[in-house]
Amino acid sequence: MDSEGSDLDARFGPKNARKNFDKGNVKGGKEKRVGVREIFNDWDLLLPSTDPYVDEDDDDELNDDEKWKKRQLSKKGWESSRGQAILLMFLVAIAVFVRIWKLAVPGAVVFDEQHFGGFAGDYLKGEFFMDIHPPLGKMLYAAVAYMLGFNGDFEFIPGRLYTKNIPYIGMRMFAVACGVGLIPISYLTIKRSGHSTQAAMICAILITFENALVTQSRLILLDAPMMLFMGYTMLAWINFYNHRNRPFTRGWWFWLLQTGFSLFLSSSVKWVGLFTIATVGVCVLKYLQESRTHLYISTRDFSKQFVALFFCLLILPGVLYIGLHALDFRLLSNSGSGNAWVSPQFQMTLKGHDVLPVMADIAWNSRVHIRHANTNGGWVHTMPGEHTREGSKEQAVQLVEWDDDLTCWQIYPADPHLHPSIEFDGFVYDGDQIRLRHCYSKVALSTNDIESLGSNKTFLREVSGAKWSKHPTEEAIWRVELQGQEQRKKDKSKQWHSIKGFRLWNEKRQCYLQSHKVFRAPYSTYQEVGCIQGGRQKANTIFIVDQNVNSHLPKSTPSLSYQPLSFFQKFLELNRVMWWTHHDLSAPGFAESSPWSWPLLRRGINYYSSRETNHYVHFMGNPLLWWAASAAVAFYMLSCVWSVIKYLKGKDETKFERDRFVASGTFYAGWAIHYIPFFFMSRQVFLHHYLPALYFSILLLVSRLDRTWQRWPARLRYLTGIALMAAVMVSWYSFAPFAYGTDFGSRAKCERLRTMGGWTFTCH
Repeated sequence: MDSEGSDLDARFGPKNARKNFDKGNVKGGKEKRVGVREIFNDWDLLLPSTDPYVDEDDDDELNDDEKWKKRQLSKKGWESSRGQAILLMFLVAIAVFVRIWKLAVPGAVVFDEQHFGGFAGDYLKGEFFMDIHPPLGKMLYAAVAYMLGFNGDFEFIPGRLYTKNIPYIGMRMFAVACGVGLIPISYLTIKRSGHSTQAAMICAILITFENALVTQSRLILLDAPMMLFMGYTMLAWINFYNHRNRPFTRGWWFWLLQTGFSLFLSSSVKWVGLFTIATVGVCVLKYLQESRTHLYISTRDFSKQFVALFFCLLILPGVLYIGLHALDFRLLSNSGSGNAWVSPQFQMTLKGHDVLPVMADIAWNSRVHIRHANTNGGWVHTMPGEHTREGSKEQAVQLVEWDDDLTCWQIYPADPHLHPSIEFDGFVYDGDQIRLRHCYSKVALSTNDIESLGSNKTFLREVSGAKWSKHPTEEAIWRVELQGQEQRKKDKSKQWHSIKGFRLWNEKRQCYLQSHKVFRAPYSTYQEVGCIQGGRQKANTIFIVDQNVNSHLPKSTPSLSYQPLSFFQKFLELNRVMWWTHHDLSAPGFAESSPWSWPLLRRGINYYSSRETNHYVHFMGNPLLWWAASAAVAFYMLSCVWSVIKYLKGKDETKFERDRFVASGTFYAGWAIHYIPFFFMSRQVFLHHYLPALYFSILLLVSRLDRTWQRWPARLRYLTGIALMAAVMVSWYSFAPFAYGTDFGSRAKCERLRTMGGWTFTCH
């Protein structure tokens, strides 16, 4: 401002200064023009307010001078609608270039493109498959492939070169579109959180030049759409929160419904979206607490808001998630590679299934295949040469996911002298004592008093294949207990039939045959079969006979068929299988890393390498940005600890210190909820699982920087922001060959980068 304005301000005070200054600038009834540069010399209104979520219509906290500047900014400059649109288009253009450059390189199947490209082909052929992720992301890729003329006739094998008729570039373009969409979303998230335009621009640039996000948004992977939907979820929630003073208005309902719909999108690509639901849940608690304590709404209005939140943020996403599976089942109506993962009852709903009727009556000498009723329904299996433990002579018994000759067992009576007669008709009844002899290796299914090696629990006895003997030991005798039967009287109404649940009880060890989701031994990949004592885990002690052959029974013996599942039964079974398959991914992998190393970017993942084409893709983040974001998280946690200490000492905090708990608190909660649970997962975890948490940590970094810049001169704020963006771009450029599959130019340059961070990638 000029000296005249300053004098007026000193004489009349801040409220009347602008009014009198305006009068002094009017000549001949015309107001003196105020340039955009003059407005931008004062950054007061571009900095965040006390509340991180600014109500655009709430000017009560502004004086006349600030209101005047706000009106001018809304008409001109970058704060106007036109200015904001130009900024966003400029940022999107940069993001498109960064992500689309050399998109066709490498022209081969890279990393998990083998899965998601193949799944797109399965959708186009209508063949049922099994995957650990919900179907939305794969459906979207399949839709893109269909529109590009792909018929699914290509086997996605890692490293295999794409042929000319495979629209892999178009499918990668969908990932690019998702990655580019995250840029304006990150900009608007910071902007709608009450931060400055400068901060929003910096955030968008940081997301644009983050190498790991660039890599994931250039390949046929699920991370790009998942990140897009997660980012939009938080933006929708922030926009809804901005309407908290105007409940039940059109804007309030619109953004609440948008939040619920985007929660469905997030959780339907990957189950990591459940962490996003938890993040929004924390924000909802804060919203309800503020509504009750600060806005002083009535109990009736509070109850109405609670019901609206419950319906839109829980019921709506749940209904849409179920509806998505209805579409998924309709598209995948034919038998396919996923049949082995689901029950025969599920397979009965698929066209072209090979589930045949099973001989109903089980009798002595019947050859049966015993299937576990729980844990994805594996078969009891043993094979020669595989022993229970080192030094043991008994064969190992385990549960496997396939049915073959090594899952066949023959039924014999416990009494070797028992034979069919007038009193004994040869059938097996509830309460009968039997022995099971392996059809191939001729060993007896037996238990002992040794703790099972996999679980190493005192209540779980080992089950093994012991040497067959005409005079059996008590450990090899099992009593048949039909599911739901309490009495133990021989009656034809309680005859043992195929595909009916049963349990096997060993009197000697007082235990039931059982299997659960534990490996048989530390060195084994097969599921443990044991004998459990004390009535534990009853659901895991139920088995069924799904194959039954007996040459002694007449051909007229009736057969039983599985009953097809209803839609909701299929929905529950498929999601249960997905859950347990997630749980079972615990075998060490070449790309696995520990969650503690992710914020420090200790190692990347080799996605693709080919000496023939000299193309190498390595999943690697932007080290400078990762370390800066991790430092912001650490400093934020320390500031919170210091705040608690000051509170305990009875000291008051300044306004600037209290502001750390507003927008920054939301971003920190998102980081923690999307990161900490991985420490408690038994499954394999990889560096790319950190991407959602990384996104929140970048938002937190920018939020804290913007708060700090409030106390800095305008020129210093500009220079610091430019320096940060330039440094991140230089770091991106240094590691760009990893994302684009190009050459570093020299091996020495690659070696210098590897030495700098102590990474383990290979330089070629």
